[in-house]
Amino acid sequence: MSGASLQHNQITFNVGGLLYTQLRNRPCQGFSNDMRVNTASENVYTYPDIVVACEGAEYEDAELDTLLEPTLIIDVLSNSTEKYDRGKKAAYYQQIASL
Repeated sequence: MSGASLQHNQITFNVGGLLYTQLRNRPCQGFSNDMRVNTASENVYTYPDIVVACEGAEYEDAELDTLLEPTLIIDVLSNSTEKYDRGKKAAYYQQIASL
């Protein structure tokens, strides 16, 4: 989320740091909020705060900037996005078989 609050950024950074230690020596990669995810069934694109892709993950094209099969998605909620994040966006994410 561009222009996120101080607290939002701190939470994202801290969770990313914890995940980094868990993903070391595993066939997975973690990405920050610039990795786009295509929810496929609805053809909706999102930018989660943190996303993890493991071995065998597929990307939309050769640019490798749009993940199709994430293993983990983390969105840090804010007051302005909470309703969408818990509603429609959560429903989109539930349709991703790899999660």
